Amino acid sequence: MTITEIQNNAKTKMEKTKDVLRSDLMAIRAGRANPQLLDRITVDYYGTPTPLKNVANISAPEPRILQINPWDAKMVKDISRAIQASDLGLTPSNDGKVIRLMLPELTEERRKELTKLVRKTAEESKVAIRSIRRDAVDQVKKLKKNNEITEDPQKKAEEAALQAAKYHALMTLATYADKDLYARPQQAELAAAIQAGQEAIDAATTPQEVEEALTAAMTTIDGIKTLAELNKEKLPFTDVKEGDWYYRAVRYAVQQGLFKGVTDTTFAPNSKLNRAMAVTILYRLAGEPESTEQVTFTDVKEGAYYYKAVAWALENGITTGVDATRFAPNADVTREQMVTFLHRYAEVSGQDVNRMASLSSFRDAGSVSNYAREAMAWAVGNGILQGMEQDLLAPQGTATRAQAAAILMRFLTR
Repeated sequence: MTITEIQNNAKTKMEKTKDVLRSDLMAIRAGRANPQLLDRITVDYYGTPTPLKNVANISAPEPRILQINPWDAKMVKDISRAIQASDLGLTPSNDGKVIRLMLPELTEERRKELTKLVRKTAEESKVAIRSIRRDAVDQVKKLKKNNEITEDPQKKAEEAALQAAKYHALMTLATYADKDLYARPQQAELAAAIQAGQEAIDAATTPQEVEEALTAAMTTIDGIKTLAELNKEKLPFTDVKEGDWYYRAVRYAVQQGLFKGVTDTTFAPNSKLNRAMAVTILYRLAGEPESTEQVTFTDVKEGAYYYKAVAWALENGITTGVDATRFAPNADVTREQMVTFLHRYAEVSGQDVNRMASLSSFRDAGSVSNYAREAMAWAVGNGILQGMEQDLLAPQGTATRAQAAAILMRFLTR
């Protein structure tokens, strides 16, 4: 066997290993709709087992819904049976023409299982690549020992092995952790760990150094707490107790880095939310991007904790202030104002805001301001805003910190 044959053989095996890893990771159900989740589903098509994607159009119209449109309506029952017989744990529903799958929210236990599964899958792939690389290197050394190659070809082969090791290590690192298993602050830690690992892998000069760099990066990632681990920790706030209607929402908003306590031990759930707080929360949600917008409001001074948030909100049309010269940072935010801010944020971030609901079932629908009607209909239609009572929206009521946390949680997990 020549060096070229050894290299090509190793490359082919590594590519197959990479494809298997990608397929395995895509098949893991992580709570977010992904058409590739159904890649392994086959159905009987005129007596031939056929991949589902070859007989139907699969889409994800919403974050937790998969929609299957069979090209032949007669296959609806066969497709439904195939999905039920799979290990996905999903129950399909259909109207005779279209099949829908609702992905349930991840439980803490399921998040923990997914974390272990992703890491186990990545480790198996790493072991397989290591074995392929070792076999290729041994074959090259054997050729050298038998004087079948000179020094230069051997060095080229070793360099090819190094590049192959780097390629696989970088791919393994990129797929090692599912960011959806982490809260937003931990996602930032994850991104930093991956970048540092990539740089260390790029700088490696031997396959052994590549493996050491990958192992070090994976160890760092293993030390970042997942949502499942965070959910086991108690909140530090003495005024937010398990059993309070807002407990889950506050915990979620704090974990996601959108809210902070007013002190280390108090959250003040019933305190009113002001305009400065509202735009700051959305600014954090956007990832705190830099803005070049010039803030000309006389009541927003550079250095204020909300200055950058106001600049960003102005630049993106989230708010225009209460008038040409004032933002009124300390003014209370009403429920309809909070929802309007959020609706504008959804629009500028490219989200679908077309689903709306009629407000006519609420007794106080007439008190919704004209500027907020579309936003309120969108919020109600998407389950983001719920009435204070069964038939009251309270659009002019002041939003509390707890209410804002609940609205944000529904918005991000809908």
